[in-house]
Amino acid sequence: MYATNRVGPSFLYSFGPINLLMPNEIYNVTLYFVELYWSHSGDRLFNVSANNVTILADFDIFKTAGGKETAANVTFPVKLGPMGQLVLEFDSVKDQASLAGISVAGPLAPSFKLQSFLQNDTTSNADLYGPALVRLDTGALNHSYTDSTGTVWEADSSYQGGGVEVFNDVIANASDGTGKLHTTNRVGGSFSYSFSAADGLEANKTYTVVLHAADLYWSKPRQRIFSVTANGATVLKAFDVIAAAGGPLRATQAAFNVTTTPDATIMLQWTSIKDQAIVAGAPAYSARALDPVFASPPTYSPPAYGRPPSYGSYGGAF
Repeated sequence: MYATNRVGPSFLYSFGPINLLMPNEIYNVTLYFVELYWSHSGDRLFNVSANNVTILADFDIFKTAGGKETAANVTFPVKLGPMGQLVLEFDSVKDQASLAGISVAGPLAPSFKLQSFLQNDTTSNADLYGPALVRLDTGALNHSYTDSTGTVWEADSSYQGGGVEVFNDVIANASDGTGKLHTTNRVGGSFSYSFSAADGLEANKTYTVVLHAADLYWSKPRQRIFSVTANGATVLKAFDVIAAAGGPLRATQAAFNVTTTPDATIMLQWTSIKDQAIVAGAPAYSARALDPVFASPPTYSPPAYGRPPSYGSYGGAF
């Protein structure tokens, strides 16, 4: 494991319930380090934070390990918030930050380990949730979309408010075949989607809704933040697409259960907190027992100059 390292001036790892983490629980995080390049203490220094709390300041791998090519492991507890997310950020002070591996262990979930150069998002929605009753390509006004697995996403409908943005970027980590789904988004300060019996929903029945998103404009976390409610109950609070996805131009998903009203309705409402809310796709499935889930690819390296990715055009009322 120590033969490969993630390095850079700034990068982060993001985990959540998709990795079997539970909201409001305490986990022991172990970071694995080794100095493979420098031969003296003080040549590489960096900071590490967990959920915005500094854990390691001016960390020196060589000094901690006692030499070059010698392992140094650091373990610390982290209490997760109500969304069950764990975000580890690495920021250089001198030279570049470096990491060989991560393990997370807690009382209510199995341990998992990740070598820092690996990706882990390989499960398709069909495998997780079964056939969808509703499947919208949000932002695609005039055409349906067939993804690489042959699944058809219907043209955008059932919305109120917001506008449309269209991009031409390639989306990373959409291993479920939905890469081009993210080239169109519904976007705005406030907008909603409403589904009903006409879409096959039944009254007072629980369904699983999966929201797809990728940030194609901003390049760093905390530049776009929004909340989502389902039939008036908050299901995503202060959601950050880049933090959840592990970077810009990367796909992420948020899944939650919602019970229809007596008239068989599901109302989804997006409200911006910073910049504008976005969504790329919104399927609904027969109910599955789950906690809120974020399919979060683990790595993020900001662009060298911090510029937003290239984008196409946008339009509509905001």
